[in-house]
Parts: sequence; C-alpha cells; structure tokens
Amino acid sequence: MILTPTDFSLRPATPTSALDWVRSSRGQVVDEHGTGSPSLLPADNELVLVLPPRALSWHRVTLPKVATGRLRAALEGLLEERLLEDTVSSHFALEPGARPGQTMWIAACNKGWLRNWLQVLEAAGRPVTRIVPGCRPLGEPGDPPALH
Repeated sequence: MILTPTDFSLRPATPTSALDWVRSSRGQVVDEHGTGSPSLLPADNELVLVLPPRALSWHRVTLPKVATGRLRAALEGLLEERLLEDTVSSHFALEPGARPGQTMWIAACNKGWLRNWLQVLEAAGRPVTRIVPGCRPLGEPGDPPALH
C-alpha cells in the first residue's frame, strides 16, 4: 500500500491525521484507494510512505570518500550552508546505489517531522517498510529543471 498525507500536508502527524492511500497488487492498476486516519488504513504487508515534495529539499553534491561511520558528519559539512535549518535536525537520503566520488542528488527533510509520521503510523499498527519522495529532480547540474 502506498500512502501520503492528504493534500501533501506538512502539519505534524496525529492519530486522526488524514492520509490518502492506494493499493495495487501488481503496481500497474489501482485495486483500491481511499482516505483515512492511520488506524483505519487497510492492513498490508508493505506500507510505502510518500513524502510531500515540499517536505524535501534536493542538493547535488559529490559523495565524499569517507568511512561509512563518518558519512553523516561529512554530509553535514557539505550541506550546512545550503539548508534552511540546522543539519542536526535534518534527515538525509542518498540516491540508491550511491558510491563515493559520485555526483548525486541528496534529499533532506526535517527529521522530527518524519519521525513523527513514522511513530504515529507505528502506533496505529501500520509500520512503514519504505519511504520514497513524491517527486525527485532529473538530470545534471546546468540542465533545465525537471521533476519526476
């Protein structure tokens, strides 16, 4: 099942927050869809939380060649001047298959906002199995802006 806060809201999650959801057995055709609070969502083995586009900021950086344990600190150093909030309160997500030395997109969102949604869904018995962006940038620096 795929779900997102109704109207891509950035309000804090509560047990009565509205979520739009869709279920598809093969990923091509909608089997069911609806809107409801976390506790009223249909049960499913997989729950994908789609983050609203305005919840994310995107940054093109070259992934530093550092040990995995130091990656967070290195990313904070790269992004501290680009973010509107403190890097400590941000959650970072790398492109799948990211390799050191590769130029890539990094998504940043408010860690407290994301944690709040995950906790509310978990408390309702609907643990999130995957988190994805509602859209992402395409192309390379200098290309005309495009979202997917």
